[in-house]
Amino acid sequence: GMPFLPFAALGCFSGFACFMMTKAARERETEAVEIETSKGKPATVAEIAERVVRNLLGAYQHTGETEMIYRTSHFLVALRPNDPDVQFLRARLADELGARVTARELYTSVEEHFPGTEAADAAGARLHEMRAEHVELN
Repeated sequence: GMPFLPFAALGCFSGFACFMMTKAARERETEAVEIETSKGKPATVAEIAERVVRNLLGAYQHTGETEMIYRTSHFLVALRPNDPDVQFLRARLADELGARVTARELYTSVEEHFPGTEAADAAGARLHEMRAEHVELN
């Protein structure tokens, strides 16, 4: 798979390695570990994995590394496939990177799979803008 470099000191992760890490987190998502959350209860493996990924996203946002934010968002999407905001984030990042075809597909997916949510409304609005931009270019 395509190399993925969220933790530079650890080297590149292949697409398969990313898949295996998120698969392991999903399979153990209800298993509590000894680390406590700020709420004083044991955290699950999935909660820890999500927190790590969100912290990584925050670090890349702080440094303005949009491409790495987009790549890291794939982990979050794998951990939270039913979260419309996470799906919209990935679409918006693809859009910001100029990957218009991918962005259009992702926005359409958000709009179709999460009707009635703020993310679906925002995706629909952006799709409308993209169609208008396309008409102006022709």
